[in-house]
Amino acid sequence: MAHFNGDAVVVLADEAEYSCRATLQSSTEQVSARTFTNTTRLPGLTNWSGTIDLGDDGAAWAVQEADEPRLRIGDRESGFTVPGGNVGTGVLRIKGSGTPPFD
Repeated sequence: MAHFNGDAVVVLADEAEYSCRATLQSSTEQVSARTFTNTTRLPGLTNWSGTIDLGDDGAAWAVQEADEPRLRIGDRESGFTVPGGNVGTGVLRIKGSGTPPFD
């Protein structure tokens, strides 16, 4: 499991960018794979989630309503969804899958 707490940028499909503060964690599920002689545990899908604080209700609204938001940390980007949060405070819960944009 990896954790990240720092500055990030949300990038929308129309190239709009919003700076934010992200608090994130990732985890990789373990899958059982059976061979001819034994069963082995292998890494499966990686999921990551957390919160982003956009500090502004207008920015939070734009990100929540976006079709394909992406989170950029350094030179890495990954897509995410917004399952909840509080637009009024600018804090959104996010959920991504696949390679997280942090280690």
